[in-house]
Amino acid sequence: MRQILHKVCLKPGKPLYFDRLEKQVVFGFPGNPVSNFVCFELFIRPYLYQCMGIDYRAQEFMIPMAQEYTRKETDREEYLCARPGKDQDGQLAAETLTHRGSSMQNLRCQYCMPEEGFPALDPSKIFSFEQILAVAKGAVSIGIFKYRLTGGEPLVRPNVPDLVGRMNEIEGMKIIAMTTNRFCWPPCQETQRQWSAIC
Repeated sequence: MRQILHKVCLKPGKPLYFDRLEKQVVFGFPGNPVSNFVCFELFIRPYLYQCMGIDYRAQEFMIPMAQEYTRKETDREEYLCARPGKDQDGQLAAETLTHRGSSMQNLRCQYCMPEEGFPALDPSKIFSFEQILAVAKGAVSIGIFKYRLTGGEPLVRPNVPDLVGRMNEIEGMKIIAMTTNRFCWPPCQETQRQWSAIC
């Protein structure tokens, strides 16, 4: 293989790798899911459309940020995780998601739930089952057939088997996985068999 590109001036997504093996092209993605997504949208999707002869232009729109953001001094272009929200005046604004951990834990992790300096998560900002199902359906509609429930600890939430069952009914869904420490795994063997059949 002949290395063409390794590392880009981007945050997140710096470790992107591009190579060529005879007539095949090889992309190496960063391990972080957010970095992976950013690199796909900025580099891979446009490349795939270009290969199909389609002039691709990503849809862009500008909205103000809901809170002040102080950017660290860096020479890299930076992308932030955000979601639609409202500013102090009730106007549409982008809420940045700065913390990657989760308060939905049954064990205290130094990264996800440190003893100090960890803000409690507003329950209204936790995805409802309906929102999770909507995301899963949207993912399947664009060709993503594998879904993983993570956390924190996903089994801390009540009625997770119902969620998994409803996800399993989505047409086109092939694999539903779960990252868990199993401390909340149901003690009933029958329930375990039902979960193992679909998760």
